[in-house]
Amino acid sequence: MATESLVDGSTFCLSTGGNPLKVTVGTPENKSKRTSIKQLSIEIIKQLQIVLELSNRKTKKMLSTLPKGLGNKLSIEPNIFGRLSELEEYISNYYSVQKCKFIDSKGHLILRDLVYVQNTSNFVLDLLKLRGLDPTSAFIRISLDGGGSFFKVIINVFDCQKDNESDEYLNSGVQRSQFLAIVEDIPESNYNLRLVIEKLNLQDVSFYVAFDLKCGNALFGLSGHSRKKACLWCEGISTLNLGTKRTLGSIDYWYNKYLENNSVKLSMQEFMNCINPRILYINLDPNTLIEQLIPPPELHLLIGFVSLLGNFLLDVWPGFDDWLKSKNVIQRGYQGRLNIRKSGFS
Repeated sequence: MATESLVDGSTFCLSTGGNPLKVTVGTPENKSKRTSIKQLSIEIIKQLQIVLELSNRKTKKMLSTLPKGLGNKLSIEPNIFGRLSELEEYISNYYSVQKCKFIDSKGHLILRDLVYVQNTSNFVLDLLKLRGLDPTSAFIRISLDGGGSFFKVIINVFDCQKDNESDEYLNSGVQRSQFLAIVEDIPESNYNLRLVIEKLNLQDVSFYVAFDLKCGNALFGLSGHSRKKACLWCEGISTLNLGTKRTLGSIDYWYNKYLENNSVKLSMQEFMNCINPRILYINLDPNTLIEQLIPPPELHLLIGFVSLLGNFLLDVWPGFDDWLKSKNVIQRGYQGRLNIRKSGFS
């Protein structure tokens, strides 16, 4: 074929000694037909590092391997490993480590390293800025959790109306969580929680708090749940009758009365089980109801309701026990007459 007769778009075959090679002359005008590779940003690489639990060394190895596999050196944002190091150094400047004396479950003093954010207010403002959220409308949630042999204070910031729909991970999810404080192997007691919370200086931050029931009672100075008047939301006993709803001021009032009575634990129910000073919401209106700050947890409410119905059915229908077993439903008798759960679920 003469080269003069070749025009853009014409096609011919070349003999290669094997399968013929089909060649199209010119460059397609339709750019959509061209192969393009989206550049991987620092945000995507950081998400991969978190999800795959990669160390810095393994992340660096991944960054050197990806361009070869993708066949394009421009497939990764330039100097991305340097930017990751800068980001880690920037965040680490917020944290401090201090040896603190905590109290173990037997009442003995123990020395632990507490890692915590030194300036929570500035940390939150920077976090909101990085996430592109408006400080005046953003929802700030602080969670406290003692699982996995570590006590952790975790923060999430997000917009309740529009939670980063364009991203794979929700701002309210675990992949977007940041530690405010962490310490190894301490009980969730009022003394220990107070020590951690006071380091964070949360009084300058407007937030909502999330925790389990045990931690909640410790934060607000109440006794454990084995006592008669240990409900966080009201002053009632363990019956179906509603007690007087607790407020921030009522907790303070009964704690002061408890102190005036020389802190005798045997008589704690006379003081609505308020045996320690509360830790949170110190500057809020004392008439604020606890239920307005801390909604009762749905899971615990549902478990209690189902178990209560089960107890009533056992009284009127003895065969209910056999019916439960036929459906692989197990009865657990701790902290009450009957606690029901489906086999295979916690």
